Amino acid sequence: MKKKLIILCSCVFLSVVSQSCKKDVSKENGKDILSSVDLKSNNAQTKFAVILAKAVSQDQGLRSFLKQESVKQFDKDYDVLYQMIRDEKVDGIATVREKLIHYGGSAKQLDSIEAELPLLTIFVPTLPEFSPEKWNPVTEIPLVAAANIGENNISLYSGSGDKVVLKPNQIPGGPVLVIKQNERLVVNGDVSSRTSIAVQTESASHNIAFRKGNLSFAFANEAFNGVNKKVMTERVVNSTDIDPVNIEAYNSGNEWQRDYVYYGLTASNQKGQLKRNYSEYITSFKFLTPNALGIIADQDEDPRPNYKFMTGYRGNKDVSIPMWTEGNFEFWITVLINARNGIGSQNVYVMSAGPNDLFDVQYKMVDQIKLGFPKIDIKFYEITGITPKEFNPNIRLVPWDLESYGTAWKFIVYEKDNAQTETKTYENETTYAANFGVEFGATAKLGFKFGASATTRNKITHSVATTLTSDFLGEAVVTFDQPIITGTFLDPSGAMKYKTFEIPSGNIYSISIEPKNIFN
Repeated sequence: MKKKLIILCSCVFLSVVSQSCKKDVSKENGKDILSSVDLKSNNAQTKFAVILAKAVSQDQGLRSFLKQESVKQFDKDYDVLYQMIRDEKVDGIATVREKLIHYGGSAKQLDSIEAELPLLTIFVPTLPEFSPEKWNPVTEIPLVAAANIGENNISLYSGSGDKVVLKPNQIPGGPVLVIKQNERLVVNGDVSSRTSIAVQTESASHNIAFRKGNLSFAFANEAFNGVNKKVMTERVVNSTDIDPVNIEAYNSGNEWQRDYVYYGLTASNQKGQLKRNYSEYITSFKFLTPNALGIIADQDEDPRPNYKFMTGYRGNKDVSIPMWTEGNFEFWITVLINARNGIGSQNVYVMSAGPNDLFDVQYKMVDQIKLGFPKIDIKFYEITGITPKEFNPNIRLVPWDLESYGTAWKFIVYEKDNAQTETKTYENETTYAANFGVEFGATAKLGFKFGASATTRNKITHSVATTLTSDFLGEAVVTFDQPIITGTFLDPSGAMKYKTFEIPSGNIYSISIEPKNIFN
């Protein structure tokens, strides 16, 4: 369930906010009805899982290689795309493909799997006792799971061929590798893709990740491009995390703090040109209550505790999927901005966040077994509690040019899935300031707020593309006059802390938007 927020966790948290009971699900006696294409794809994934389990159980070099590749996060998640590594040499001796053949696969069998699944991916999840970063490949031999469509009872395979089937609400403690399809990439080229997600998207045409033979692999969105970008990390909330200009604006006494940030207006200087070295940023995102996540997990939009939800949505398949087998959430945020010229603009931003970024999760161990040879001791857990926490994505938006843009920006937040698209319309009503004039040959803002000039208002209808199964998480409106900093306090150590303005969207989430220097 790689969830995409239009803002749309280690994977156990995915079970918390995953979808279950979506409408239009084809079921028979409570089970998903799968097409022959899905069944063929599942069969190929299972075969690959069995082969890989044998290989990693015997080859420490291969385990080390997979760890190294996963922590690179080429797609901003702990994914290892098989096509990217199949011909890479491990320890300078044999390629990954050659090792798989050596440990039990055949060239013909791998040829068939590769043709069937161009987006075949080895995912390293974060589990109660295991994570990609802490994986010790010398001593920790992973089991391998296949994240098959429609199967909420996941099977784990050992190198000796043993298998254990998990209950839908059980999460392995680890170590485990997951065989799945990559939802952050699309495939272009001569491919009879049997995976519904391996299709061209408009946004991916220029985000080529790499080419392999007659195939080209592109990122579905530039936000997933981790090849040349560092993975975003959480910030520590203290005074150094707030741009100094916002502290200056707070101390200036201006009622509209952004007047100071963007135009340098003070009591003694009430004329100023736009400072284009500042831009708005999404600085924080937080779910408000665990119960609110039920709106994501169930189609009836009845929020409730959902610790046991283990199913969700993959590709354009509305079928059961245990969420611990998936990776990061992708939240997509559409920002609607009305322009003075009557044209409305909308910018889409993707926020990728892991479960550990969004929640503190509590577990209890419910079972423990030994599997395979040599015996692997594995524990199974269930989620007992969830506490939302603040995530700091630091996503750059655009400068707030009050002469060109209105005073109100609307944020439309969806949990977006890869499926058939649809278009919805939203209205954004805003006010335009008229107190602008020419000073020293350039346009400048003349006076605080709206000045003495008359204001104008307009309402623009925006068309927003989403998908049929996306979950609408709510709207948030940010206005130019809202404060950036609302107050200060001292923490127990005596350090100065700043309270920033949070914009709630109903009872689902809150978001914070702050200007920052783009060059810092």
